[in-house]
Amino acid sequence: MKAFVYSQLIRMVPVLFFKMQHYRIHQKYGSHTYWADLDHPKTFNEVVLSRKLLPEKDALGPLVDKVRVKEFVRDAIGGEYVIPTHLSLYSGDELDLDMLQFPCIMKPTHLSGFAKIYQDRDEFDRAEFLRLRSRYDAMSLYKITGERQYKSLKPGIIFEELLSDPGGSLKDYKFFCFDGEPRFVQVDMDRFTNHTRAFYDMTWTKQPFSTMYPIYTDPLEPPATFQRMIQLARSLSSNFSFVRVDLYESLGKVFFGELTFDHGGGYEPFTTYEDDLLFGTYYREALRNRGSK
Repeated sequence: MKAFVYSQLIRMVPVLFFKMQHYRIHQKYGSHTYWADLDHPKTFNEVVLSRKLLPEKDALGPLVDKVRVKEFVRDAIGGEYVIPTHLSLYSGDELDLDMLQFPCIMKPTHLSGFAKIYQDRDEFDRAEFLRLRSRYDAMSLYKITGERQYKSLKPGIIFEELLSDPGGSLKDYKFFCFDGEPRFVQVDMDRFTNHTRAFYDMTWTKQPFSTMYPIYTDPLEPPATFQRMIQLARSLSSNFSFVRVDLYESLGKVFFGELTFDHGGGYEPFTTYEDDLLFGTYYREALRNRGSK
């Protein structure tokens, strides 16, 4: 029901819907609230929201499809950074269980934030898989968040090789790139228990802010491949005013995760308004450099 209501509001009054969601989420999860100004955006969230409905976002569809984006990544930085695909299925395709390799991870190709890990074949339950697939097929991020790059994606499922980490908790490094230049990297900790985040700049200096979740206070060492990650994020983001490039380090190698063009849907509260404004300054500068409003 919620998805239906959201889709109707996005269709009829998208700007009002964006502003209401922004205020509601800041009120619920943040330490401050403000009414987003989409006519004269200054903060990062305001810029994201003001650009969500631009028609040119439609062309980004292949870059948020988890199968099709791999072709872009191979061309941009090379196939060695692409997580191996065991199997991909789109609507109407039948699952051949013999084609799966274990352990693996299953993700919907047209969504973000959904995944299921299978350590071995005994864990795979076909009935459960069919229920999940039916649920995913019925979902559209465009109808929930208004992000146009997801509007025309064909629902699908991808099974990928499961990356490993000796420490037992694989981290993804989310690089915030403005006009092809990585400025900050976000690291998430304990997602399923006590979710916290840390932000660092490109010298691995800890930043005094977070978004949505509390600041992770313990020190973190940079990944051994951090400088290589910066180079790869720079290459993958070179054609965009803003994109978040997600990378993994596994057993000393870097792997590509995903590209995100509207971080948090434009709703995630920063620790302070000034932090939101700082990111917005980078975004607005990138748009000026590219001759965009």
